Amino acid sequence: MWQAPGPRGVRFPPRTEPGFSYAEDVSTRRHKPWSHLCAALALIAGAGAVPAAAEAPPAFLTQWGTTGYGPGQFDVPVGIAIDASGRVYIADFNNNRVQVFDGDGNYQREWGTFGAGPGEFWCTHGVGLDTDGNVYVTDYYQCRVEKFDVTGAYLTQWGTCGTGVGELRRSSRLAVDPRGAVFISDWANERILKFDLGGGYFMTWGTEGTGPGQFSHPLGITVGPDGDVLVMDPGNCRVQKFTANGSYITEWGTCGSGDGQFGRDYFAGSQGSATVAAGNVYVIDSGNTRIQKFDASGAYRSQWTGNGAPGDSFNLPEDVAVAPDGSIYVVDGGNNRVLKYAYAVTAAKVSTWGRIKSLYR
Repeated sequence: MWQAPGPRGVRFPPRTEPGFSYAEDVSTRRHKPWSHLCAALALIAGAGAVPAAAEAPPAFLTQWGTTGYGPGQFDVPVGIAIDASGRVYIADFNNNRVQVFDGDGNYQREWGTFGAGPGEFWCTHGVGLDTDGNVYVTDYYQCRVEKFDVTGAYLTQWGTCGTGVGELRRSSRLAVDPRGAVFISDWANERILKFDLGGGYFMTWGTEGTGPGQFSHPLGITVGPDGDVLVMDPGNCRVQKFTANGSYITEWGTCGSGDGQFGRDYFAGSQGSATVAAGNVYVIDSGNTRIQKFDASGAYRSQWTGNGAPGDSFNLPEDVAVAPDGSIYVVDGGNNRVLKYAYAVTAAKVSTWGRIKSLYR
């Protein structure tokens, strides 16, 4: 028997679809085909090559979020996107909504509720933005993408559940290419689908396997400024790079806990992505409870976990995005919070504990 935790969130029974076994993660209160390795991708502009030993992680600036269903609260935040003005959009998975904040975490607005109609969701998962400010949201259990304008007004939707052309089995993460395409990682079908901005089907690539262009539960996806598509392939502990038409280019990563390696689990998953400019790649490695930074070629540069306070650590970090000003935002799903970081910060900032820190790179 399932229960709703409040007026916004909805609890749901384990699915019985063949090939899936959904265990309830009590600590995060969500059914998890992806829990142990969650990796997200973000590309940002960066400085010239720096030896890995010489690179420090970014400075922690602030964080926001508590557990709940009120404004500014979360029940497993999963996806993140940032618009040209620095507004932060969060897919609040179990609360079936999208919440919008300014760059410092001040609540602005929200939309969405549980249901199958236009503007309703059964677990929001990925979120992305086009150059006009329209918002694209993946409705995970209803195998569809919903499109909204910048105010949250419903525009259109596409997608049905299945294995056929243009169909989805777990519409998980998406990346919006400013050239006019939406890429969706089809987690359960082991493939990537490409659509136009109105949902018109273009193409598909990928099959289950370990070879180049094959996947083991792809989720995290991003489009670089050159149009190439990066996909985190967490079951195979790697990042794969493709052209916009799905031609394999290269890959990096192995399974493990060392620098440049990724944690692995059968239900591994990688969460969303964001692209700002050519440069560095940030990968959320939830299997090892950390974020790793790479250069554009996949060379390891640094890593970090938590907000730097003694004993603080991520708990199933889900997604990462980079704002136009270079600030880095991490969605920490298990802790129901969003954390903000930056490089080369010299001004004093007030932390969430009320202390003033002088932050330096």
